[in-house]
Amino acid sequence: MRFNPLTIIDKTGNEVILRNAKIDDAENMIKYLQITTSETPYLTREPDEVILRASGTDSECRIHC
Repeated sequence: MRFNPLTIIDKTGNEVILRNAKIDDAENMIKYLQITTSETPYLTREPDEVILRASGTDSECRIHC
């Protein structure tokens, strides 16, 4: 799902931009998914099942798990 970026102020007064992930975010998204899947046994995948297989165009990238 795509949505327009939204800028909010968090409870500590910091500006936060909520946006769709971009191609440049892929490596950090993979690391995040590997960390979070290792924190609980109740998810549908294991940390070693999170790999990067990019597909799409220059303007779109999908992370397959």
